[in-house]
Amino acid sequence: MKKLCITLIIIFMAFIIINLLKMNSFSIALKMAGLNSYDIDEIEHSYGYTEGEFKVIKTSTKDEKIVLAIVEKNKLGFWTVTTKREDKAILPNLYSVAWLRRGGAKRYSFSENAMFETEWHMAYYGDNAIDLIQFHPGQLPHNVTVNIQQAGKIFWVHVITYDDAKTFNSIDIPSLLLENKCIPQE
Repeated sequence: MKKLCITLIIIFMAFIIINLLKMNSFSIALKMAGLNSYDIDEIEHSYGYTEGEFKVIKTSTKDEKIVLAIVEKNKLGFWTVTTKREDKAILPNLYSVAWLRRGGAKRYSFSENAMFETEWHMAYYGDNAIDLIQFHPGQLPHNVTVNIQQAGKIFWVHVITYDDAKTFNSIDIPSLLLENKCIPQE
């Protein structure tokens, strides 16, 4: 009887510890990757190419350097940092990170082969805007969507296309931001 009680207590404690780790695994994953879990701006929270939950975030290192990271939740419910872009900025104070998502399939009849689409994503983060971030008609190709979030000098530009990689690679957001005088020439 005494062994049964001890075993039940150990199982109960293990259950509590595992759940506490799961609840805090996002912060733990960031800290294990050397990132600041108190400085987070979230640009995307969705389900990815492998159908796992993920977040695209802006955070910082202990030295307060800006980092863009992709954090994914595994099948056991624990978060891990899968991508972190802490290398040099594209331009001074402009950072980027890219990812893919399954876009779906389409066909007219069941006898046809399906056409599979992929969502191509690129996010840019900057903290040096000198004007409202905007793009003029004709500056972006067809099949491209842009989501802009801005608060004063700080901004996100999230570019999405369902077209092929050529279209995605032809978009030069840093040059457009400079051309439109949204960020300073440096």
